[in-house]
Amino acid sequence: MTATFFLQKYGIKRTKIVLYNHIENQEYFIDADIERTLRPMSALPQFEESDIICKMITDSFEVNIFKSDEQGKLLSSTVKDLPAHPLKKNWQELLHPYLSQIAPSPYPQWVSTPYLENFLIIPIVQFEWNFGHLIIGPVLEAVLTDQVVDGLMYDHRIPQERRKELLEYYRNIPIYSGTKLLQIGILLYYSIYRKQLDMKELIEHMEKDNSHAIKVKDRLNNHLNKSYQNPPQQHNYLLEQQVLQCIREGRKDELMQFAELHRQHEGIGILSQKSHLRHLKNVGICSITLYTRASIEGGLHQEVAFPLSDLYIQELEELHTAEEIYTLLDHALSDFTGKVQEIKELQYSKPVTICRRYIFNHIYQPITLEQLGEASGLHPGYLSRLFKREVGIGINQYIRQERIEEAKKLLKLSDYPLSKICLMLNFNDQSYFTKTFKAMTGVTPGQYRNAAHNEPATS
Repeated sequence: MTATFFLQKYGIKRTKIVLYNHIENQEYFIDADIERTLRPMSALPQFEESDIICKMITDSFEVNIFKSDEQGKLLSSTVKDLPAHPLKKNWQELLHPYLSQIAPSPYPQWVSTPYLENFLIIPIVQFEWNFGHLIIGPVLEAVLTDQVVDGLMYDHRIPQERRKELLEYYRNIPIYSGTKLLQIGILLYYSIYRKQLDMKELIEHMEKDNSHAIKVKDRLNNHLNKSYQNPPQQHNYLLEQQVLQCIREGRKDELMQFAELHRQHEGIGILSQKSHLRHLKNVGICSITLYTRASIEGGLHQEVAFPLSDLYIQELEELHTAEEIYTLLDHALSDFTGKVQEIKELQYSKPVTICRRYIFNHIYQPITLEQLGEASGLHPGYLSRLFKREVGIGINQYIRQERIEEAKKLLKLSDYPLSKICLMLNFNDQSYFTKTFKAMTGVTPGQYRNAAHNEPATS
């Protein structure tokens, strides 16, 4: 219900009201003629220009943008020759169930359909009233192989005679990673609201506010997200090893840095020729098995790990959509890692735990003992003695050790030159970095990178 409609319905002509603006986080007190006051508010000024803005984004990124009213009725699309949806009567039928459930929030919200299409919906909200939506999509996160399409047809009981039409449809949908789609959404959001969104802030709001929200963290650190030159199979293997190491070490926060692991199944052999859903479940069982083994290696008792694994696998078998499977695997990954983290944090006092987390979160920045003391609430001298007593090494040595561990990841997963890695990790002298690296690993950085890139892509 729009503001003007509500006030007209109940015959309110003039009153004092309080309106709350989500975007500016501010209340407005109004004592004026309702028609004259609220009618200009019926849309943001930028929303009136949204057709131009959306057309520019479509021209730049070759992605469609729908526009709907507050009831979820589609009004227009920027791609004029957008083909009809092959499995629905029209796009309205596909999108209306999602638009009707969108949370009353101005933040972009993620939708994944059962047919593996993704959309990003930006509600147009002003003074707590919804005036419509801008819907970016459809997009795919990867090229769908013929086997995957065949599996989808089996799962959704789609007649075989529709196969050619379906394959043609998927070939014409643009391919964008989750991160790229969110970046396009952030650009469109800024164009409408004139407010810059942080990627982390956006994902947190989507997870909190929207039942159809993106469930997996599709973001690498900027230093890992720019250029991978390894073959896909090798990259997937290295990424898997990084994630399993996070579980072993109980580094739950670090999992936020990795690309969507559970959606990247194109490099994995098809584990069910008939059903795409069965394939995802089989992959999920393999993943849970790996998480279980890694958590035990990280110190989780078998009596805890194996029953937890059984519970997740039993729940997995009861699921009916790909999105449900992805969500459960995310929970499993977080659960196993969190339990290892709890065990490891019991080894240290609270100040030392805070200190270790601070070092991890600021590994690319200069770190001083005074900063650690302020973060932990202890005098730097006392913290230094406490840290060495509990961890077994001094704070400076621990920081060097953690930076060398981060350097190993960069050497494996990026093509950055050694000089850049040194600067990123605050080693101002490359020769000192090489000497420190070799002392801790037994090989030079160059030798480590060559060995990592020559590892076979099998576990």
